[in-house]
Amino acid sequence: MKRVGLAGNPNSGKTTLFNSLTGLLQKTGNYPGVTTEVHTAETSIPDGQHVRLYDLPGAYSLYPNTSDEFELVKLLLSNQPEGNLDLIVYVADITELDKQLLLLTQLLDLGLPCVMLLTMVDKLDEQEANAIQRRLSEYFTIPILLHRSDKKSLIKKTKEWIGHQLSVSPTSSKPHFTISEDGMAILAEVNYLNSEDNIYYRWLQLHHEGKNGIPSRINEVPVAFTQKQTKFQIAETMSRYESLQLLEQNIKKILQKPTQSRSDSIDKVVTHPFFGGVIFLILLFFIFQAIYAWAEFPMNFIDSSVGLIGEGLRRILGQNMFADFIVDGLLAGLGGIIIFIPQIAILFFLLGIMEESGYMARAVYMFDHVMRRFGLSGRSMVSLMSAGACAIPAVMSARAIQNNKERLITILVAPFISCSARIPVYTILIGLAVPATTVLGLFNLKGLVFTALYVASIFAALFFGFVLKFFFKRNRSSELLIELPHYKIPNLRNVGVQMWNKTKAFVVEAGKIILLISMALWFLGSYGPGDRMIEAENRTRMEAVQNEMTQSQIDAAVASSRLEASYAGAIGKWMEPIIEPLGYDWKIGIALLASFAAREVFVGTMATIYSMENQEDELGLQARLAGEVNPKTGVKVFNFATSISLLVFFLLAMQCMSTLAIVKRETNSWKWPLVQFVGMTILAYTSAYFTYQWLS
Repeated sequence: MKRVGLAGNPNSGKTTLFNSLTGLLQKTGNYPGVTTEVHTAETSIPDGQHVRLYDLPGAYSLYPNTSDEFELVKLLLSNQPEGNLDLIVYVADITELDKQLLLLTQLLDLGLPCVMLLTMVDKLDEQEANAIQRRLSEYFTIPILLHRSDKKSLIKKTKEWIGHQLSVSPTSSKPHFTISEDGMAILAEVNYLNSEDNIYYRWLQLHHEGKNGIPSRINEVPVAFTQKQTKFQIAETMSRYESLQLLEQNIKKILQKPTQSRSDSIDKVVTHPFFGGVIFLILLFFIFQAIYAWAEFPMNFIDSSVGLIGEGLRRILGQNMFADFIVDGLLAGLGGIIIFIPQIAILFFLLGIMEESGYMARAVYMFDHVMRRFGLSGRSMVSLMSAGACAIPAVMSARAIQNNKERLITILVAPFISCSARIPVYTILIGLAVPATTVLGLFNLKGLVFTALYVASIFAALFFGFVLKFFFKRNRSSELLIELPHYKIPNLRNVGVQMWNKTKAFVVEAGKIILLISMALWFLGSYGPGDRMIEAENRTRMEAVQNEMTQSQIDAAVASSRLEASYAGAIGKWMEPIIEPLGYDWKIGIALLASFAAREVFVGTMATIYSMENQEDELGLQARLAGEVNPKTGVKVFNFATSISLLVFFLLAMQCMSTLAIVKRETNSWKWPLVQFVGMTILAYTSAYFTYQWLS
């Protein structure tokens, strides 16, 4: 099967083209640092053959400044299958060519079969686009396609063009850079000139010799090269830019760009030092209000539907252990997550709008000078905004940060930002602690508290970024170099499919964990050591007769006593002395322990526990929790102090094994995920303790 790679600068339209050709709709964002790994998919072309398409990481040069740019270099130099391509389609934005041609000249000098595809052609008239196409084709001597839109008929033509280029395997004979005599002498010294490989390939190999993922070919890099390596790189870059200067001037004349574009006019307000920050805060406030206001009706519908399904299953399956397992174990646990799909989908939809429109790049630019004060950079803003959805892509997107110190601090503080997994927990606990009222007759009070939690998480990330910068070896701060893309109307199909894929992934990933934990929890709650559960039941029935309780009260008391005497109860009782100072009982302790696998498991676990304890209770989980009373003290279990204490714990704790695994992979060490886990857990416990003691 033929292999085709899509290469280009970040934000050139490469991933969007990949989505159009394959239908996979991978994540695209209107800012650099999104494609940090190679996405691949098979697609068919009109002549009947199948090709494997690779969405290669975006890069500005083969001398990378960031780890995600280095991914492309590693592919080309390490003999991986993805680097052994039959064709490279170089994707470039026709309206912003001045910074996008250097990488193309490097790929051509490697002797790779390259063609060029120009995106954003619809922004120009046909005469301008054709004139630019002719200039580029004459200069680079390679085939060039004007890709006008992603309509099905035009996608078919694009596939036909790619199929034709595969059959002819185009190459450019024109060199764009000549290695100096000093450089050639060094290549000769290490016997690189004796190889039949491309000379520029060997030159790059020498530059990246021994780096992680690139095989070593020589025992020792010559001293003469290491002393001049940076000078060689600068000289090559300047030489390539100088050779492209005349071409870029001619293209600018064709485009006749106005001195100020529409995007520039909008940016006068959007990126203003004062108004820009106000707009950003208003957008965040709108998102959090929408999460509550828009999701209320569908959440109530899902809640009632899950209840009806449970009743139906009870009637079909009867009253037996299998029915208890299905309804009180699996359905209760999964229902505790499914109900929050509307809120999570709304969050992903609104963040997708911000990304696709080009606003996210402005946020990076605006907050760069602020982030530096906290040991971070403007590019950290992308990671922290991504963490609002999930910490995993946030940690991975930190590859776009050039400075190692800033990158590590970003990775360590990103999990402080409240992610979508916290939404179910926040919703339940805010519902218990905050009354359903409006402020000024306009703002939902619960939405305001929800906003406050997100703002608090941002402050926590910034504060600990500020603290951490004093613990790491000082080095020079990186400079932010980012291209602000033109504003564009978001493609609602792309946003919608991304919202669907991310929400589905969240539910599926959470569902897997909840399914396993629900099964384990049902077993632990249904069985106990020795005859403790039978003895507890008999004791409770005797007390019930003495107290002249009704049959429904007896059933509830028996279920509660059996749960307390079970293995799950034993675990909770063992934890209770540790968590009691925080205001938590043994049932909360079970859910808290389970939530360290993933935060969202807390709600599913509570739903399972209280369904097992109150099998006939048809109320929603929030109503059941609100009515729960401590039998020893007669005080509500989820009172104001306890609910706020739990909110603080979940705000600060590191409760996601998947994120810890990604941090290990990105830092190549278990040291930092362990520091993250232990540090955030101690911080969460201490903060929750003082919160409860103060409020109670």
